[in-house]
Amino acid sequence: MLNTNINQRILDQALRQIPFNHDEFGDLSGLDATGLAALAVAADAELLMAWYARLMAKGDATRLEAYISLLVDRDEVADNIDARLARGDFQVLNDLVRLGLPWEHPNMVNALGNDDTRHAAAIALVEQDTPEPVMAWMEEEVDPEIFRAFSLLGAPFVEQLLAVREETDDESEERAILDASLLGMVEPEGYGRLLMNGDIESDWTAYPRLMGDVFALCGPNSWVETLALLEAAGDLDAFSFAGLIGAAVSSLTLGLEEDDEVSAPESLEEFQTDVRFAVAAGLAPDEEILDLLYHAVAHECWLTSEEPTPGVPGLPLSSSNPTEEDVAEVATQLSEYLEDGADDPVKRVAVVRNLLDATLWGLDEPDFVQPLQAEAAKLLKSKGPAAPRAAAYLFLNTVGANPELPDFKPGLKALVAEGDIAGLEVLARGEGVAALSAIQQLLDLRSTEGLQAVLNAWMDAPVLRSDSIRRLILDGLIDVVSAAHK
Repeated sequence: MLNTNINQRILDQALRQIPFNHDEFGDLSGLDATGLAALAVAADAELLMAWYARLMAKGDATRLEAYISLLVDRDEVADNIDARLARGDFQVLNDLVRLGLPWEHPNMVNALGNDDTRHAAAIALVEQDTPEPVMAWMEEEVDPEIFRAFSLLGAPFVEQLLAVREETDDESEERAILDASLLGMVEPEGYGRLLMNGDIESDWTAYPRLMGDVFALCGPNSWVETLALLEAAGDLDAFSFAGLIGAAVSSLTLGLEEDDEVSAPESLEEFQTDVRFAVAAGLAPDEEILDLLYHAVAHECWLTSEEPTPGVPGLPLSSSNPTEEDVAEVATQLSEYLEDGADDPVKRVAVVRNLLDATLWGLDEPDFVQPLQAEAAKLLKSKGPAAPRAAAYLFLNTVGANPELPDFKPGLKALVAEGDIAGLEVLARGEGVAALSAIQQLLDLRSTEGLQAVLNAWMDAPVLRSDSIRRLILDGLIDVVSAAHK
């Protein structure tokens, strides 16, 4: 699993920048977090052996060093691993799957019955092309959670999923898990058809960990930060609505090769009828939201292709070239929200996203968004929902207004405070969208401390997130190495 989507050019460049003599290897035992990260994600056999040969007290290696050691000496410890699996000690499976090490053992199927190792066992068995034990287990046990692993693997257990779905209650969390899991198991056109026919529902967008699965499957997009603030604030009504947009946008990558792009739909009719947008259009519960998703998808397509975008209706600052009138429109929106809009989840989403867009403009053009400061300050001091207030804090802090940080929940505070590495690391160990945002913030610090926190999350987070975290480490590795060793 962990060997998918590796950009070898990135790895080669990163490894060349690590401060040791690449030809002679030097003293690899003293590598910092950056060097260890490169070793962990590269799995370069020659480098690994050179590092391992110089590692003192191999038996006492802990944390990342222990993980990397397993990559090197797995043949030496194979009997020990088999013995652990034989006696039912299945925790080692999590380590094996996290590192992408294939393993076979006749007792491994019994790990499916353990809540802590079920996902790892399913991944290990399916990736060994031995799904039969999993299918036999599912005839005796029903756990919708296992289909989340199948979805991320693209394993075609559709018939089994639909059979389990028939036995679950409408509007239950189990039903939502199954409907979300189908996204990675059927063709996008087929999933869109199921949505449009009412055979499955889209209410899974209300569950942060299922939206986390979507981003792990499809990659992040511009709605991650909005969803992260809403999740950390516990505003699941607003999260569900924003999740529809985030999921619609994410669905554009389904079935694409790595370098493929989707051109923007030119009309609402094309959006409804073109198979490329089948999932996005199918997620819309009514005509009004269908129109919103059409504009949101077109906007994301233009962003991805680096073309000018007019933005999304209701989000004036999402435009590539917003005007003073757009800023005034957002200021009016904030004022109206403070008067009587706080109870409306749709308005909460709009306020959060507009303030985040304003924050981006404020990085380079603080004078342009200055007219928003007064209303944002009022919002921050209000007693209303936390996510819009957190977005207001981010905006005011970015434009130099020096606001006082409210006593938000720890996760929300970590997302908006500057450089809260410890708080972000705790958040990064989760399964939801807030964890993804925390990991990205840690990598954006371009420091070995931030990278070490991400590595800790990689080792401790649920195994369903290990591959997506690893890809994020790959994407950020060059920047971190360059900043650390200039």
